[in-house]
Amino acid sequence: MIYGFVNTSLPNEGEQVSLLRAYVKKHRLGELQFIRTGNISDLTGYSFNPGDILLVDNISSIGSSLRQIRSVLQSFAKSRINFTSVIEDYSFGADINFEFAVKALDFVIKLRKDLISRATVQALEAVRSDGKVLGRPKGRKSSVYKLSGKEKQINELLAEGYSKVEIAKRLGITRTTLYSFLNKG
Repeated sequence: MIYGFVNTSLPNEGEQVSLLRAYVKKHRLGELQFIRTGNISDLTGYSFNPGDILLVDNISSIGSSLRQIRSVLQSFAKSRINFTSVIEDYSFGADINFEFAVKALDFVIKLRKDLISRATVQALEAVRSDGKVLGRPKGRKSSVYKLSGKEKQINELLAEGYSKVEIAKRLGITRTTLYSFLNKG
């Protein structure tokens, strides 16, 4: 069976449907059945059969990170479901190519993490070498708080009889933030 995943959390449902239909027609795959849901992980309870084909419009519709995409692809591979991303024309099945693709994704994830880490360390070292002191000195607290400048408003609300919980809600902060601010003085 051929299934088309339509991500209902995206605003382009009609475009997804059109792309999937065009792909099925171009490749003469047969009858297409749509599965509409907001998250591909909702398909874990769906009853697929080994050899079924699941189509998505593009690879990014199954996850917002490489790690999520890899996890989804692995779960389909374990169920022996063939997975195809229409726009990129990537096909993953339960074969050696799939295993290679997963290992390549793992490598890219680790490489990306390493590159970000190295770039951060280099940037911090460059700033330090220019003589800039980074961070707050030990034992010193900031003199500027999230609620700095709102003391008058808070005191007026307290005088009017508002509870601290109500004040926190009005200011869009947590009670803890308000309590900490009131106790700092």
